[in-house]
Amino acid sequence: MSLKHLFQILLYLFVSSANAQFDVRQYTRYTGYGQFNREDLIVLRRFQQNGQLQYLTVNCTTLETRIVPATALQVQTASWETLKKQFKDTPYLKALQYASSQSFSLQDAGIIHGYPKEKGITLTIDLCPSHKPLDRNIFTDLIAAFGTIEKPVPVALSLSGHFLENHRDDIGWLQQLEKNNAIRITWVNH
Repeated sequence: MSLKHLFQILLYLFVSSANAQFDVRQYTRYTGYGQFNREDLIVLRRFQQNGQLQYLTVNCTTLETRIVPATALQVQTASWETLKKQFKDTPYLKALQYASSQSFSLQDAGIIHGYPKEKGITLTIDLCPSHKPLDRNIFTDLIAAFGTIEKPVPVALSLSGHFLENHRDDIGWLQQLEKNNAIRITWVNH
């Protein structure tokens, strides 16, 4: 299973800030590693955003993705094979290994369960049908139902570039929910 198929997080670049206008250029696959705020990060992509070099990273322990400015991260370039060996005992690489072992299946080939001690909810939503508007009630009902149990409510969202282009108000609304600490969005591929 290629990294390209696991991560289509280019879209995350466009939705990481509710009020920012983005000029993203030279978005390319790039692999390496580094430390940011004492966290080990794997670098998955690099790009220019508003003239500044940025890296798309993943925390190998928490699986949190983050965009980090190049000025804040000293990156060691490494092949994907090297990274797989170096970080083989981390939750991130273990999850990828498990997903790869299931990839023979035509469906459910991804990560399909959480850790046994995980509390709260796990919800994924596919926003790819770009001709349909976002059903905001799903999110408001979710926040109302689970916001007292787990806040922010974790939600994994996948979307297409067409959805992003055609539903900017909906993306802004989702960003505002995240900014208000009502939901925590993880952008995923499907």
